[in-house]
Amino acid sequence: MTNIEAAKLEDVGLILTMIKELAEWEGYIDQVDASEELLSESLFGKSAIAKTLIASIDNRPVGYLIYCPKFTTYTGRNEIYLQDVYLREEARGGGVGIALRSELANIAIASNATRIEWFVDESNTMALSFYEQLGANIIDAIKVVRLSGANLSSVARNKR
Repeated sequence: MTNIEAAKLEDVGLILTMIKELAEWEGYIDQVDASEELLSESLFGKSAIAKTLIASIDNRPVGYLIYCPKFTTYTGRNEIYLQDVYLREEARGGGVGIALRSELANIAIASNATRIEWFVDESNTMALSFYEQLGANIIDAIKVVRLSGANLSSVARNKR
């Protein structure tokens, strides 16, 4: 039986393990800087804004979803940004992903969010097909723009 619950502080080690599993699967394991300490603060500390759902089958953790609020100017209301969704291989294709998204959709509706938004690697055709079946719109015209590291610091110092 699939169970979806809000993560607790004691789940941080599990969350980090699954983040690393996802990064390994996507080919980005070298980019994982997260630690249990960072996740504890970011997900459960005083200034935490992101939240995590854990999916289990028969009390065995099989996936997670991390989300946070986001504001959209066009509607003048909030939306939810889905940062990560990951299912271990044994849970794929068995309805766990739908259960996680259903729970997030209920959270969105309860918080008066207008939509849920997320990014998908264009090479992940299985995921894109699944999301289209859910009724999600795939927006090809938008490009991700990221400012980080030394460039972020440089822009922060430039007061012009």
